[in-house]
Amino acid sequence: MGAKRRAETRTGADYYIAPLGQEVEDLEGCFRLEVSGTNLGVSEIKRRLREKVDQALQGDSNLPALACVVGFRAKLIIMQTVES
Repeated sequence: MGAKRRAETRTGADYYIAPLGQEVEDLEGCFRLEVSGTNLGVSEIKRRLREKVDQALQGDSNLPALACVVGFRAKLIIMQTVES
């Protein structure tokens, strides 16, 4: 996946992403990506993922979404599809 552009305010996401090599004329084939990072431990990473999922669910968009949290110190990345 690759970032295509920043998402607008109130979409519940940071970026629009699409498979690498896919040309995007409009956003129809894209996913929304809500992403966050932390230097704290695994419990904070999991808590923040729940927060990011909720944020994407509340976003004003009908595109599918992914939520992701990067734990720098824990060397852990967790990602979840967002489904209503």
